[in-house]
Amino acid sequence: TRDISRGGVLLRLPQVVPSGTALELTLHTQIDSLTAEGTVIWVAPPEGRTLGEPIPHGLRFTPLGWASSLLLAFVLAQPS
Repeated sequence: TRDISRGGVLLRLPQVVPSGTALELTLHTQIDSLTAEGTVIWVAPPEGRTLGEPIPHGLRFTPLGWASSLLLAFVLAQPS
């Protein structure tokens, strides 16, 4: 994962997952694991990819429950 925000995350995946695909991911934090659902909203175009490298995908989170939202806020507040 890269570039995580309240709205979504950049995923680097080994193969193309088409836009519109629903995914579930689990982020392991210092406090607990955060499971979130989302939808792939973009995939890096073929001409922008490097052969053998993971493929960038944009995932928009579906609305999170309050506990997940608080945990994500804690994760985002931590220094990199």
